[in-house]
Amino acid sequence: MYRKVLVILVLITLTSTLLLAGCGNTTTGETTLQKAQKTGEIKIGFANEKPYAYKDDNGQLTGEAVEIAKVIFERLGIKKIHGELTEFGSLISGLKAKRFDVITAGMFITPERCQQVAFANPEYSIGSLSCSKRKF
Repeated sequence: MYRKVLVILVLITLTSTLLLAGCGNTTTGETTLQKAQKTGEIKIGFANEKPYAYKDDNGQLTGEAVEIAKVIFERLGIKKIHGELTEFGSLISGLKAKRFDVITAGMFITPERCQQVAFANPEYSIGSLSCSKRKF
C-alpha cells in the first residue's frame, strides 16, 4: 500500500514539476522553459514538506520532489536549479509574484487555481475515499 501511494505521489510531482514550464513570458515572447534552456538555470518553488522537499542537517535542499526536479530539468538541458522552500499555500502566490519560475507539489486542479495558473495535463486523477473501522 505504501509503495502504491509513493508511486502516485511521484507521478503528481512529475506532473507538477513542469506545471508552468511552458507558460509564456510576455516581456520577451519566450516561454519559461525556453528561457531556462537558454540560461541553463531555473528557480523552483517547493512545498516545505518532508520527505518531498526539505533541508537536510547540512542545510542542503533535498527530498523526493527536489531530486526528481533535478533529473527532469537536467534532461531538458537545465543544469542549475535554484530551489526555494515555502509553505504549500504560498506556492501559487509566489509563482504569480515571479518569486519562482515553476512550482512543484501534489496539487488538486480546481477551477479557482485554474483561474490563477496554468496546469500541465494530469498524469492521473484520484477520487475521495472514506474509511471506517469494521466491527467483527
